[in-house]
Amino acid sequence: PYVECMTTIAYLAARYPTLKFGSSVLCQSYRNPGLMAKMVANLQWLTGGRFLFGMGAGWMEEEYLANNLDFPKPAVRIAQLEEVIQIVQKLWHETPASFTGKYYKIQDAYLMPKPDPIPPLLIGGGGEQLTLRVVAKYADWWNLPGGTLENYAHKLSVLQQHCEAIGRDFNSIVKTWSAECIAVAPTEAEARQILEATPYQNGPIYGTPDQVAAQLQRFVDLGVSYLI
Repeated sequence: PYVECMTTIAYLAARYPTLKFGSSVLCQSYRNPGLMAKMVANLQWLTGGRFLFGMGAGWMEEEYLANNLDFPKPAVRIAQLEEVIQIVQKLWHETPASFTGKYYKIQDAYLMPKPDPIPPLLIGGGGEQLTLRVVAKYADWWNLPGGTLENYAHKLSVLQQHCEAIGRDFNSIVKTWSAECIAVAPTEAEARQILEATPYQNGPIYGTPDQVAAQLQRFVDLGVSYLI
């Protein structure tokens, strides 16, 4: 029972005007790139700059097929993601804006009002050959969903290599991590019972409050600034 992202954020941002909101993450395939750029710009304008633009290449095949969307191989979806990012950036900086890619195009497109400030771009995913290369080129923030501390450290190393290859400052990218499950209880045994009732068994965080804080601190020590 998932709610739709952008309409929900619009509602919550109006209801809670002191909070910031972000998407973790929008799927590049589900909205026309020009429409997505307009929706994000409009939300950034209406909220006074309180939106974090999170986007990914898409992965849930069942949802694609259920909605009659093509589900190409990962390399194609990541190439599409890169084109969407370029279209969004053009629409936010140029008037009119044109772009012709292999998968998407815009021609003399107008987008007003421009988002001010430009919202941070978070890219989610951990594919080492393609996704992290796109992160190095474009992302202000990066999110890795799930996995162990050791896996996160490895992905950081790969991302740093991609940054070095293009002359990008690795430290300029805000690092985030989405925990698949955090189970907190007065005792470790009770937390384990909570965990066993969930489908998430890959690198979960569980235990007493102090134990959970210590586990999360290890990610912070690696450079993670935001935990989801």
